Amino acid sequence: MARIRERGLFVAGSKSFDPLLQKHDCVREWADSYSSNTRDRFARVLDNFLQKHEMTPEQFLGLAADQARRLIWSYVQGYVVADKVQRAKMVKQALKSFYEFHNEDVELRFPRKKYRIPSRRKRVDYEIIPTREQIYTMADVAGNPRDKAIILCLFQSGMRRNALRNLNYGHVRDQLESGRIPIRLKITQNIDTKLRLIDLAYYYTFFGREAVQALRTYVDSLYDAGIKLTDESPLFQSKSGRRIGDVGIWRVVKKAAKRAGLDPKGVWSHCLRKSFRKVLNSSSMDEDTKEALEGHKLPGSRENYFDRHDIDEVEAKYLSCPWNRESQVVQLSRLQEELNKRDQRIMELEDEISKFGEHRDEIYAEAIDTLEKKLEARIQDLSKKVEPMLEKESIKLPKEQGLAKLRLLEVGIEEAKKRRKAR
Repeated sequence: MARIRERGLFVAGSKSFDPLLQKHDCVREWADSYSSNTRDRFARVLDNFLQKHEMTPEQFLGLAADQARRLIWSYVQGYVVADKVQRAKMVKQALKSFYEFHNEDVELRFPRKKYRIPSRRKRVDYEIIPTREQIYTMADVAGNPRDKAIILCLFQSGMRRNALRNLNYGHVRDQLESGRIPIRLKITQNIDTKLRLIDLAYYYTFFGREAVQALRTYVDSLYDAGIKLTDESPLFQSKSGRRIGDVGIWRVVKKAAKRAGLDPKGVWSHCLRKSFRKVLNSSSMDEDTKEALEGHKLPGSRENYFDRHDIDEVEAKYLSCPWNRESQVVQLSRLQEELNKRDQRIMELEDEISKFGEHRDEIYAEAIDTLEKKLEARIQDLSKKVEPMLEKESIKLPKEQGLAKLRLLEVGIEEAKKRRKAR
């Protein structure tokens, strides 16, 4: 991508796939059916694919279904062999989408037994789902008003990363300026593009008090910097004034996690979505409302009977969850409770030690008696083996018990060795 340096910022130039979009209406119509981010990714995939096979979009669309399937799969296999599993899946989806978009009566099927892309290793073995206090610590050390607002908005809404980046100022302007808490958000397919895949028209979620306060501080900082916001302005902007990208949000979360003392390798934006779910689970909220707030389509007939229009009821349930930061009084109370438990355990240990001291002589006497019995049994067993040997050497030992008996056996064995050597 060509870039021009202007006033200390890098401004994006033309893109490698722009000629493809300009010359071919079939590509432009298909690409424009997606959000800007997906549009660019899919168009770049198609452009690389066509260049590799030296063909035009029209030639690709003119292939029979079997030919198109084999051609797509051979291209995807290159990414599978290179262990780029997620890339392989995205490439297959993009090329399949373009072909089916213009061949409406054809569905390119890739049976799993024959066209299987291996699953990527799960990251749950090292992922970290931050606690509520850890997230507020991440927000505190985020570094600037925008990054703090991103952390808290992700946490208190449970939105997917792509949904947050697609928000415009117009989505929150009226409620933010009126001071409404919480801010209601109607997330449509244009905001959260994943909703198209699950055939869900929209869902509601909210920004809680702390997220709203951080968002207001961030917006005020934009106005102070002389940036004028319209309803179409991106809510979260990069330093160049453009809409922040997925990678930008990813970096914000990683940086805040590291500064908060968490391993950045185990924290990414989706982990904050899981933290959102943990708060929902800690409340008495019903399962259907939890799923709805996360933008999930309810299974079976439960979707038909769930009332997504009653936003007042959903908001009341949302507000019943413990989103706010623990006050110092609550924190001190929790610490005091932990100290009390430790004090109680110390007292129990002291009591056990005291009881042991009272019966120490009895315990020692019993232990010594047991050891003496074991030692005597061992000596008797040894005596039964050694005495017949000594009798052959005409060596007689006086009758003794215990350690004295053991000493006599040692003397007898030494004497028997001497006699054998003298022969």
